[in-house]
Amino acid sequence: MPAAFESPLVWGLLILLFLNVLVLLWLALRRPQGPDVAALLAQAEGRQQRDAERLERELREAVLATARDLRAEVGQQLALTQQTLLQQSDVVGRQQVGQLERLAEVLERQLADLRERMASSLTQMQEGNERKLEAMRATVDEKLHATLEQRLGESFKQVADRLEQVHQGLGEMQGLAREVGSFGRQGHRGPLACRGPPDPR
Repeated sequence: MPAAFESPLVWGLLILLFLNVLVLLWLALRRPQGPDVAALLAQAEGRQQRDAERLERELREAVLATARDLRAEVGQQLALTQQTLLQQSDVVGRQQVGQLERLAEVLERQLADLRERMASSLTQMQEGNERKLEAMRATVDEKLHATLEQRLGESFKQVADRLEQVHQGLGEMQGLAREVGSFGRQGHRGPLACRGPPDPR
């Protein structure tokens, strides 16, 4: 029930108004007995009007007071609700900050583990590549050495062949020179003139 209807004054005014209505009804139902009845009716109507006006003022004031009280109570409830929401937001914010910090720690550990595994993999790959490069270098050196020996052998053979040819040519030239010398000493130039040039072989 609203607070305006809990006031004893309002109840008293309502009862008084109800009694005035009953008196008016009683007077109206009675037969007229002279000019006093009209005066009583006019007096009762005036009293009823004054009581009604007073009751209206009281009701208006009671309604205004109730509205003020209700507005104050609503304001208090809103302030309390706002404070509660702020407290809950603060709690939720701290919880979220804690969760984010824990998530950051987990991510940092995972990143450190990943960096360590990547460094180990890179080291293994580097060692494997170095072994492969060393094997390739050894293979290339071996092939180069074999090729160099083969080419040197071929070059030495060509040089030996040419030296042999030169030696043969020198021998032939020395033989020819001896023959020419012997013919010159003997004074027989005819056979020498009839001979052709020496065989280059």
